[in-house]
Amino acid sequence: MSYEPNDPLNNASKEQVQILGPSDYITSAWSGGTTTELASYPFGADFSSRQFLWRVSIATVGKDGTFTPFENIKRILMVLKGGIYLRHEGEHECSLLPFEQDTFSGNFRTFAKIQQGVGATNLNLMLKEAAEGEMLHIALGSGLSHQYAWAHNLACGQAVDLLYNVDGELRIRYSNSTQEFYIHPGESFLYSRKSIDGDGEISIYNTGNALANIVAVRILYA
Repeated sequence: MSYEPNDPLNNASKEQVQILGPSDYITSAWSGGTTTELASYPFGADFSSRQFLWRVSIATVGKDGTFTPFENIKRILMVLKGGIYLRHEGEHECSLLPFEQDTFSGNFRTFAKIQQGVGATNLNLMLKEAAEGEMLHIALGSGLSHQYAWAHNLACGQAVDLLYNVDGELRIRYSNSTQEFYIHPGESFLYSRKSIDGDGEISIYNTGNALANIVAVRILYA
């Protein structure tokens, strides 16, 4: 559900919000499972021809195999479910459990092995040279809150925060707004703003009765 007409990521004149859910995501198959695009820029960019500046997606890995190469693209991968072993040929290797992450180049030849024969579900951030980004796991107990802050950045013109709700019931509000947003499991809160507009924060409240896990993705670009 969008709170602004058209595509907020292609209209950087003011801060804008989208609430995205499974009906907004785009799922396709890859050799090891499926990939589901949560958001990308430019909106509607063709994934197969790599016509995106950045992309956030969730991928399932159902079997051992080699990752698809993404030349000149920085990758950040965080496990959401299961476990995975990654070996980047001639580089580094690591074993990841839920909410652990690895950063690597899409130029690497990367082999993935699922742990104990169980598949893995991963959150992926892909960035071309003109963009930078990070991922952060936020765990919130029932009734608790977290302030996800930002500082103004003169080096980049545009900023996007995507909060992916893994398994909680959340209430979200952001600086300069009195409006509140309720986010259910599997939904994303997407907030676009100019990165030079000043400091601020997104307030996240766990309104459920159990621990809530959120992955916060921040992207800066010209």
